[in-house]
Amino acid sequence: MVIQELDRAAEVYRAIRLELEAARQKMEIARATLLAQQSRAAYVLDRNAWGNWQVDNQDLMAIGREIGDAVLDALWVYALEAAHRSIESRGKVRYDPAATTTHVVASLDRHGFEWRTGTPGREVHAALLRLKGVVKTKDGRYARNDAREVYAMAEQQTYLGIALGDAISHILEAKATDSARETAWSRFETGSKEKDFTPWMSAEDIVGELQRGGFRFADQPLREVHDALANLEGVEKRGGLYKTKRADAILDKTTDFVTDHVRDLGNEWNAANQPPPSEDGTDARE
Repeated sequence: MVIQELDRAAEVYRAIRLELEAARQKMEIARATLLAQQSRAAYVLDRNAWGNWQVDNQDLMAIGREIGDAVLDALWVYALEAAHRSIESRGKVRYDPAATTTHVVASLDRHGFEWRTGTPGREVHAALLRLKGVVKTKDGRYARNDAREVYAMAEQQTYLGIALGDAISHILEAKATDSARETAWSRFETGSKEKDFTPWMSAEDIVGELQRGGFRFADQPLREVHDALANLEGVEKRGGLYKTKRADAILDKTTDFVTDHVRDLGNEWNAANQPPPSEDGTDARE
């Protein structure tokens, strides 16, 4: 009885082992085919098509990669995302391109990296120690040496992948915000004339901002912008100029902020320059 059960278990094991070996062979063939097609696509497809495919298939992008290259890519993506967060916040969020080893491991997992051992953290840490072009921060995180260049590139890609209407709305709001800031601060500059609030932009100026921000037009940029402006509800037109309908509200909000800030600075200055009371408790200025 025991021998029969042992023979059955051995037979099942051998059958499954054969299936596993066959599956491994199929996996290697599929892997080689995928890598070959990816290499071909990178040369044949245009940058937009290849980029869109990568976004839709992120779980396959680290297959076949050396760990050093995969780690550098993960740090590059982290730095780029950090740059976009800082840019979109208009500087309120500090640019911080340094990532933890835990984040790098998670990034490689998401992109299908094939680990050699059961301790991914150690593999990443060993790779980081060997890599050139990577710096370690005081708190034990890692960033690329070219993080500044990544930020500069992100500034040129502000509108990459964004719908045209959303990009135009962002530009008009940014124009109103910048102009409101200049107008509000000019009211407190001694000896200078108050600057006019000028939130208006021409379609040509909008096209220029979009192109500098990496927006990709289909064919005729000016016509595409004119068509989009005609359908945007939050835009006001005057002659050949456009502004966001929120412009006046932006000016009011900015003016209130600057006024409060100047008042607080004045209070701090007065407090810092207040003479100490005399020995009898009276104000020394009296």
